[in-house]
Amino acid sequence: MANPPGRSRLAAAAHLTPFVLLFAYLLVQYRYVYLYMDDYGYASLSYGFFQPDVEGTHFTIGQLLDYQLEHYRLVNGRNFIVHLLLLPHLWLTRVVMAGAIPVIYYLLLRVMRAPSFASAALMCLSYSLFPLHAYRNGFYWYSAGLTYVLPLIALYGAVYLLMILDRGGRRPRVLVAVVAALLFGVATFHEQLGVTVLAFTGLLAVREAVVHRRLTARDIVLVASAAAGTAVVVLAPGTLDRREDVEHLSPLALGWTNAIRLGSVLFTPSIAFAAALAATVAVIGFANWKARRWPRTVAVAAGCAAAGMVLVVGFASGPVHAIYPPVFAIAAVVAIVHYLCATGRVHAGFLLTAAVATLAALLFLSPYVVERMVIVPEMLIFAAGATAIGDLRVRAPVKATTVLVVGVYAVGVLTASTRGYMANRYTIEEWDARLTETSRALEGIPHEEVSGTMTLPAYPEANYAGDMPDFIRYYLREYYRIPQEYEIAFTPPNPLSP
Repeated sequence: MANPPGRSRLAAAAHLTPFVLLFAYLLVQYRYVYLYMDDYGYASLSYGFFQPDVEGTHFTIGQLLDYQLEHYRLVNGRNFIVHLLLLPHLWLTRVVMAGAIPVIYYLLLRVMRAPSFASAALMCLSYSLFPLHAYRNGFYWYSAGLTYVLPLIALYGAVYLLMILDRGGRRPRVLVAVVAALLFGVATFHEQLGVTVLAFTGLLAVREAVVHRRLTARDIVLVASAAAGTAVVVLAPGTLDRREDVEHLSPLALGWTNAIRLGSVLFTPSIAFAAALAATVAVIGFANWKARRWPRTVAVAAGCAAAGMVLVVGFASGPVHAIYPPVFAIAAVVAIVHYLCATGRVHAGFLLTAAVATLAALLFLSPYVVERMVIVPEMLIFAAGATAIGDLRVRAPVKATTVLVVGVYAVGVLTASTRGYMANRYTIEEWDARLTETSRALEGIPHEEVSGTMTLPAYPEANYAGDMPDFIRYYLREYYRIPQEYEIAFTPPNPLSP
């Protein structure tokens, strides 16, 4: 018998509750996230080079477009239009980022086809499982968040629309055009997303050719859109120039160096990521066991590997500690992708495959491996784990206990983060007040007559603020309209350097 309409509406509202709570928390969290590092440069159109006739954060659309073109030619090929529009307005940037993250997780819930409340709750709670530096140099650093996080709305939205197209059997040209435009736009934000989108559309096209023995115009259009967007970023003059820093290294040497760096980012700060990854594999192994998709010996092996992962990360050191985590991570991804495809979530499985393959390829090609590069793969991995828990046919108290345990951990992590950023609030507001006052005092004085020094205090909690090396002084002066002749110093030891 069908559920009464009132009960259906109540269930839908209950599913939205975790996303509403996440949004409420992020509104509070972002209240204490300020501009850091490159943010000042983009907000004043001074990052990478000087845009003439710009006064602080006041510029015209024409100046904005000129800056984007010069940035493309001299710095890198990434799309920074959104940054340039939002960063001069801090309150708006805060609201956009706080709203974007719950929307991203909701779209991911739809992509994973995870209808249970437990899956929705765990997916939102998985926001607490990222390494500390992924928050500091990713979510809570606006230049990075607008580049690596905000475009995921378009990415997951495009994947969900593709699922609707495939499920309906019809392929309206307008909807295909919308998906193609979204994929092109996503690819222009940065190289990693571009290659991920290209790999994802390529996998879909290969599947269509192998399984259905055909290649439709839609598949060609989507691959072409992803390839065009990726080419815009990768082939930019500024992007190619950045390779000069690692031209002396072979791909193998670069890959080894980056792999150790990535492993230290993910596993060294704490065993939270390792434990969460091990738990995800254990849940998926158990789900496969119950569904008899794999031999039981494979499920047992996965459980042993998960236990070994926690032990190695927690107690081992040296080469074993460096090598075992990425090996296990690859095995875990294979298990997760198999589960997603076996349960009919092919689009999610292909997207995870593309994201992880792109990250692995970048280890051998990219001059820089940074914490925010793990955001997309990690988000997909833990979303798959949340989905698997929702799929399990176990008693409701078991799922409720799982949500409660993860929730307690999440509350601890997220509360500590908010307190850390709150502790820096008065220091940053003091900076702002003093820099604003100095700007007003120096207004109208010829630059050659400007002199003086300002010493800014240190952050009380350095782990909960973005890095701001010495060269950021130039951006600070441009942002606050202070002549470059005026000296800005920092309380020793320099609080702005990592």
